[in-house]
This record gives sequence, C-alpha cells and structure tokens, in this order.
Amino acid sequence: MLRKGICVWTGDPLNKVDMNKRFELFKNVGFDSVMIGWSDDDNELLFKRTDYPSLADKHGLFIENAHLPFEKANNLWLPSMEGDDYALFICEQIRECSEFEIPTVVMHLSKGKTPPSYNEAGLERVKRIVDSAEKFNVNIAFENLRRIEYLDFIFENINSDKLGFCYDSGHNNCFNPEKDLLGKYKNHLIALHLNDNMGDDDMHMLPFDGTANWDKIIKTFKDIDYKGVLSLEVQQDMHLKYQSLSGEEYLALAFERAIKIEEEIIKL
Repeated sequence: MLRKGICVWTGDPLNKVDMNKRFELFKNVGFDSVMIGWSDDDNELLFKRTDYPSLADKHGLFIENAHLPFEKANNLWLPSMEGDDYALFICEQIRECSEFEIPTVVMHLSKGKTPPSYNEAGLERVKRIVDSAEKFNVNIAFENLRRIEYLDFIFENINSDKLGFCYDSGHNNCFNPEKDLLGKYKNHLIALHLNDNMGDDDMHMLPFDGTANWDKIIKTFKDIDYKGVLSLEVQQDMHLKYQSLSGEEYLALAFERAIKIEEEIIKL
C-alpha cells in the first residue's frame, strides 16, 4: 500500500483549528503523511515551523516534504543582489530542513505570468541551491507552474541525484492542459500535489471533481511503478461544492479520493 498524504493548509474551517487537533484529525481519517510549509509568515495561528516535526512524531505522521516560500521566486533571475540574497535564503532553509530530518523540499522557479527570463545568473544560483541540497542530503523538487520552460532549463543544465520534480495536477490542468507534464518529467518525479479544477482557475478541488485527466495520470503512476506518497494539496474553502461539509467530513472525503487513486492504479 502507498502512503496517503495531505497538506496542512486545507482551507477553512480547518485552517482555524489548533494545529495539534488538525494533525489528530489527519491521522484519525487515515492519512499517514503530511506536507508542510516551511514558513511562519502566513500562519494565523502563529505556529512555528520548527514545531512541525515533533507534532508529526506525536501523531505518527510522516513529513513527506516542506514547501519553501515562493513570493520572491522571480528574484532568482534578477541581475542584482536580490537574486543572490534569495538563493542564500533558500540554502539556509534547506539546511534547516536537514536539521529536522525533512527529506524533501518543494520549490518554485518562477511566479506569475511574466517572470524575468531565465538566464545564466539564475542558473548559477540554482546550482548553488542544488549544491546545498547535496551537502545536507535533502531532495529538492521543482514544481510545474505556468511557465514550463524554466523546468526544462534547469533539468537540461543541472544533473544531480537530489534534483527532482513535484507534479501539480491542478497546475497542469489549468495552466498547460495540452501538455502531459507528468509523462514528460516522470523520470524526475519525487513529489506530488494532487488536486483538481475546472480548467479555468487553480481551485485545489478534490481529485475527480474537476476536469483533470485522471485516467492518464493514474496510468503514468502505473507505468513508472510509483512508490511514493499519494499527496493531496486541496483546500475546502476554494469551491462551494464543499461548503456544507465539516472539516472532518471534508478530510474523510479527501482520504477516500486518495484510496480511489490507489485502487485505480492496482486495477491496471
């Protein structure tokens, strides 16, 4: 059986629930893994990121990965000290995650529709970031966003056992629906953000509730004999479809969708 994971930012009402209780609910409905954000900035409960590992251990949950802050991701490609400062910041975050035995970090290579063009200066910064991942024995997974050419640029120019791909099914469906990104980068796959939408916006719906091609996604998992975590990056308050559910009911439904994906993989 594959591990089933959930992101800790599941939207309201659970975002207003004490983190300890939230982890208890994750475990109670059946999840055995969590994805966390390695930041304290946007946490309305003032929960410290460094408390995640002990809390996960308390509830018997595996921290699959930590998502690094991405608001300044475009700085990577700027011809200024801002880019160097951002690279240093990311390297320090990788060091922290290693200290807390978090095996993988997820990172964005750009932000928005019109990021700065990728360039050699940015490539050198990413190389330094990957060097830090190697030094501290942490995997780094770059996520598919609007602009896929940044992923191509990095994978074509950097070769490392610690360099990988985080597949976001929702991003693929609404930003690049004509491209089979999971198939394209399957040999780099080390992390998943499974969610759905109607093809027009990044709504973080539950799998099978939108228009993502789950038959193709599941077939690729089967073809590559995927053994990682089936991790859902979903948010209850992003769509009216879930507004009548309690937080616990929503989590139970999310876990059912993770089970369905696994069952469909086994059927093939």
